[in-house]
Amino acid sequence: MNRFGIALAADSAVTIGQEKVWKSTNKIFSLGPHCDIAMMVYGGGDFVGYPWEVVIKTFKRSLETKCFETVRECAESFAAFLAEDAWDAPIEEFVGVSHLFIKEMEEINNTLTYNNKTEFRQELKKWVEICKKQISGHRPIFSDIDRQYFSDSFYKYFDKYRRDIFESHIPKYILNELFEYVLDYFNSEGCNSGYESGVVFAGFGGSEYYPVVHEIIVDGKWEKNVRIWCGRSTDFNDGKRQLATVVPFAQRDMANVFMEGISSSYIAFFIELIEGILERKSRYIVKNFFSTAEERRVEKGLQAKENDGIIKDVAETFTKLRHKQAIEPLMESIRSLPREEMAAMAEALVELTSLRRKIDSSVQSVAGPVDVMFISKADGPVWMKRKHYFESEINHDFFARRKFDYEK
Repeated sequence: MNRFGIALAADSAVTIGQEKVWKSTNKIFSLGPHCDIAMMVYGGGDFVGYPWEVVIKTFKRSLETKCFETVRECAESFAAFLAEDAWDAPIEEFVGVSHLFIKEMEEINNTLTYNNKTEFRQELKKWVEICKKQISGHRPIFSDIDRQYFSDSFYKYFDKYRRDIFESHIPKYILNELFEYVLDYFNSEGCNSGYESGVVFAGFGGSEYYPVVHEIIVDGKWEKNVRIWCGRSTDFNDGKRQLATVVPFAQRDMANVFMEGISSSYIAFFIELIEGILERKSRYIVKNFFSTAEERRVEKGLQAKENDGIIKDVAETFTKLRHKQAIEPLMESIRSLPREEMAAMAEALVELTSLRRKIDSSVQSVAGPVDVMFISKADGPVWMKRKHYFESEINHDFFARRKFDYEK
């Protein structure tokens, strides 16, 4: 993004199961000709069984000549659209909620270490309390969820699932706490099932003169309740004078390497390495230079505090270095890039990720033709590169129908 517009690029791969990849999926959709807004999807390929392409194109048709004043308003309208009766799918909704329950119970079970039934119950109760504390700061998705109705609908199935996951018997009071936790998890923003989809809205509302990108996360539905929450948002109209940015979605590793010159995993390893060195240094000092238990206890606390300060300083200094030497020069260039070069850069970042996945992964989850769109206030969404599953030369009636729909 820069002040002139937004370049969107997406690959065409969708993964089915663990190994099968199809390379013909559409992930970018224009909401034109009446809106200067486009949508892009990543992650899960459907919404409770309905392909995203079907859902989004139906939403587009429902707009007719509507023009949204802001991109966020468009996202809110789409969220309300997903809650309509047309997208009810009781079986898929039930499977989605059940999968979320099973995922959370399996994760807790995989963290437990115990030698007997007594230790199992103690560990399980402890981990449930830890998990509840971890999500306590998350905002609820639904303000008026009927907890009793939810319990009546799922508790008996939940009880069956836990018999398959946990080897030992779970006392009723712990089982109830576990169910309360997964219910809170279901109702918490940012708590995903692993099959969630990201839906990105990009462009210009009627009252917006600079570009906006707004992301929502959609993670299933149950009884008209769509599990949906806001993701990242970038608005150049907010008065902060932001002039350029690059926002990667889905698989972000190669885009981050391009932007910062180093992988985030290497940064984490670097910080952990320094922490380990400082910890060994502190243990050596405490052991060899202090004789009494009280002196060692005091020095251990002082060393821990000093080490935390050193790690914080190192992290901040390294972040400033990356911004100064890598990110800022790149942003300076993007601020003045013409639309053709912005589109080429967006396409190149996707191609770079595709090449990496081809080499380092058994499943090439980023692959196929890259679709590229540029959105400006003057021209709206314009395709720079777009794949078709048919030949345009022998399908003139298709374009005639589309033209008729727009004129109507």
